[in-house]
Amino acid sequence: MKKIFLLIYLYLIFGGNISLAQDFPLWKYTPQDGLAQSQVLSYLKDSRGIIWVGTYGGLSRFDGEHFTNYTVKDGLLGSTVTHILEDSKGYIWVLCRELGFVRFDGKKFEQFPLDETAQYWSKLILLKNGELIVSWGKEVLRFNGKSFEKHPRYKFSNPIGSIFYLKESNQLFFEDVNQNFFQETSKGIVPVKDLSGWVFQAITFNDVIVFESKPINEMIRYFIFDGYSLKPFLKISPKQKEVINTFKNDFIFSNDGKVYLIKAESKKIDIVGDNLVLLDIIDQKSDSKKLAWLPTEKGLVRLTKRGFRQFSESQVPNCWGVVQDKDKQFYFSNYSLSLQKYDGKKIEKVPNELYRNVINRTFLQSNIKDLADQKSSNFWYFKPIRSSNNDLWFPSTHGMLRLRDDKWTLFTSPTGHRLVFSQAYDTLRGKIIGTSIGKVFSLNIAKPNQFEFLQDTNAILFKGLILCAAVSPKGEYWLGGKCIGRYNPETKRYRYYKYAADGSKLRKMLGLTYDWEKRLWAYDFTGGVYVYNEKKDSFDRVFKSYFNTAVSFVEQIDHRHLAFGNSTGIHILDLSIFKKNGNGFVQVFNHHNGYNGIEPNQLGSYRDFDGNIWITSGTILSKMIPSELDYSLQPLKIHVLAIGGERYPFIKQTQVYELPNQQNSTTFTLESIGDNKPFRSQYSFRIKGFINEWSEWQEQNKIMVNNLPNGEHIIEFRTRMGNLSTSSSSVMAINIRVNAPFYKYPDFYKYATITFFLLMVVILIIAIRSIRLSRKLVSQSQKIGEQEHKVRFLQVQTIQAQMNPHFTFNVLGTLQHLILNNETQKASENLLKLSTLIRNYLEASLLTDNKNGSLFSHEIQLSREVELLKMYIEFEQLQYVDRFEYEISLDGKLNTENYRVPPLILQPFVENAIKHGLLYKSPSEKGMLLIRFISLNEDTLICTIEDNGVGRTEANRIQTRSLKKYKSRGTELVKRRVDILNEMGYDITITVDDGITGGTVVTIQIGYK
Repeated sequence: MKKIFLLIYLYLIFGGNISLAQDFPLWKYTPQDGLAQSQVLSYLKDSRGIIWVGTYGGLSRFDGEHFTNYTVKDGLLGSTVTHILEDSKGYIWVLCRELGFVRFDGKKFEQFPLDETAQYWSKLILLKNGELIVSWGKEVLRFNGKSFEKHPRYKFSNPIGSIFYLKESNQLFFEDVNQNFFQETSKGIVPVKDLSGWVFQAITFNDVIVFESKPINEMIRYFIFDGYSLKPFLKISPKQKEVINTFKNDFIFSNDGKVYLIKAESKKIDIVGDNLVLLDIIDQKSDSKKLAWLPTEKGLVRLTKRGFRQFSESQVPNCWGVVQDKDKQFYFSNYSLSLQKYDGKKIEKVPNELYRNVINRTFLQSNIKDLADQKSSNFWYFKPIRSSNNDLWFPSTHGMLRLRDDKWTLFTSPTGHRLVFSQAYDTLRGKIIGTSIGKVFSLNIAKPNQFEFLQDTNAILFKGLILCAAVSPKGEYWLGGKCIGRYNPETKRYRYYKYAADGSKLRKMLGLTYDWEKRLWAYDFTGGVYVYNEKKDSFDRVFKSYFNTAVSFVEQIDHRHLAFGNSTGIHILDLSIFKKNGNGFVQVFNHHNGYNGIEPNQLGSYRDFDGNIWITSGTILSKMIPSELDYSLQPLKIHVLAIGGERYPFIKQTQVYELPNQQNSTTFTLESIGDNKPFRSQYSFRIKGFINEWSEWQEQNKIMVNNLPNGEHIIEFRTRMGNLSTSSSSVMAINIRVNAPFYKYPDFYKYATITFFLLMVVILIIAIRSIRLSRKLVSQSQKIGEQEHKVRFLQVQTIQAQMNPHFTFNVLGTLQHLILNNETQKASENLLKLSTLIRNYLEASLLTDNKNGSLFSHEIQLSREVELLKMYIEFEQLQYVDRFEYEISLDGKLNTENYRVPPLILQPFVENAIKHGLLYKSPSEKGMLLIRFISLNEDTLICTIEDNGVGRTEANRIQTRSLKKYKSRGTELVKRRVDILNEMGYDITITVDDGITGGTVVTIQIGYK
């Protein structure tokens, strides 16, 4: 026998007889929707409104819109989550079966494994004093703030299966595995004999315990225990389900494959649905009179208990129209299928032969040859009507079918199209108005054989299908299709409306409806909604930016509210707000909150005798019960899930959150929490003192905040549902601190660029000044007529001046490459190196540009030459990262401070080794540059520059094929300079050889004659 599963939901009630009426709206969430796994073992709605779901596949967190899942990788002890509880501080406790508990603060899971194997039924109990206890074998454990320890007050001879706690009376009851019950009293633990031995299952909610008995003679009973007395509640047998005493809360249970609902303080039992297997007796708190969550074998099911009922597609297939007769029986006209009749208890088919024979008999009498078969006789259309004499009129492809006292009669057009697409009722004249293709006619219900055709054959309205009709309180006929037409039956004249007051084209009108205030609404295929302005005799467009798809019907709910059918749901308009500001949509019902129909049908609404609204759709037939509807929207709660990809806790939040790693930009992941979410949530933010205006609404729940200046900032977030006028939310604020380095300041790149260009201007001025100075020296020496030796000395300086801009260009190229690649920190560090390099370079230039003194007084120390080489090579390494290494070695007996050399002789050969040797190698092969200084004697120095590059032959071949040929000027200038220096007393030789294992070796010997 199947277990009867109590769903600890104390909710709306049912009574003595089981209602076999419409189903309650159910919506199932499965792994396809984001649930961790389909078998739901536990459920909790916490104080923040977050729904936590335990499954065999881990823990799921649901905000009403999105699921977030947690597994062992995130910190769970195991993947099977059998119990969830929120403690007094807001922590979420999760029981992982047979392993222990974890505590979650929104950011991290804290594990509390237990030594002994946990019983499957072990659950945490939160006492009034905030203490947490749990049954564990023969012991009761309590949480001491750091770990679980044995409770000194409790010790049992048999393992404890369950603990029941009544908070108001502060009573504890224990059940052992032998189904013996015990109670804690002032005298200690005492047995409760009245409860022992007969209980099959039990659950605590809303301060009572509900017991399910073991079956006796196939009879199962439920009892309610308040801690003092036991009261019978419900009994179930194969033949009967009966509520004995009412219960203060809604109650949900399952039996024989069906789930039942008993509403609070009622004895009526309603069937919630079939094929819902509840997993076990589930502990849930009553959280809403409107909503319940059902943990099942095939997902988490949301049950809407008030406001809507529905017939499934299998019960009422393809329904296009609803009408009620004088005996309050309903008729459902199902397109291409037989009519159905519903008396409030059962649905039955209306035999097709009853009206098909009438159709064919009428056709034969009218000499119409196209007789109706079984299928075509069921082509029903929109808006069946009950006339004032209680006749029912059904539009169909063959004309109007009238049902009077169980007798069918067909009224059809003798010529042209017989189809009646929609109908309206003229109560003043007692006429039915029917629309068709290219024509409109009226039929007097007192003299139904007299058709009166109302078309204006030359008007555009009659060039296609007339989609809808309405009769004004004054008795005028409004027609909709390719435009809107108004017909006066007294003058028999038409007035046409092709454009609204704002210039919008009135076309493809789906419906025309009068509300109770005699206001005419018109609505079309594109989502346009219009209201007739009688004073201006025109149509005013309303809700311009609200509907994006067709409005299919408008129906008055009560004196204050209108319902608008749309593919996104049933939109509720508050007329009092509409009359004030032209807006006023306060609620939307769709699959998120009770209405499960997909795309309501054109003219698909009907108001019955009880004021309920029936809605046809592309799938199900729904009944909206206005007396049970709640038009208010609970404010959404907003929470920050993560900052910069790191989870953010929902408790123990720090007053100031400092962005890590000296960042000044981050991403906030937001969560909008609420049960009633007919639309996707939208988000907005602002930063006080920095961006004071709220940002534009966005549906993406990730918000980027960039380039914050250093200091503390208050960032506020808010959320809403779509653009409903009553949607609101609380505002969440986070105080963050930014401590970023200067190169991450918002305007750093702007100022760095300006500084770079200013530096280039300064260097250019220096270079120009140097050139001018050199030219001036040459001119002065020529004027004085110095000796030939002096002339040649100045030639050396001229060639040197040609080299200075060349070297400067190379250095600046390297720095420019660094900045353009956004390596701002390195750029900042190397600006200082550049200034040092320029200073040394200028000092070397000033030495060589000085015309006074002997030739040898213009030499520089070897240590400075080595320093210049290192700086140059390191700048090249910045530009060509990881392409080569270098090493400079000095002879141990060489004194670099005393040894002096002509400046800038070696650098061009180092450049040549890098540019044409090492950089021509494959990027995967790292090059090596070796520079050695050897002293032969006090006057002679040998420098070798060796690379393991491609060699001279290959370099020439590559350069010959290159589209962008580069010609080195440095080595050419050095050789010319060396020739002159040798004429002036130096003994400098330069030899270039191929390396033994590849590459090139340059040997430079510097001495004196």
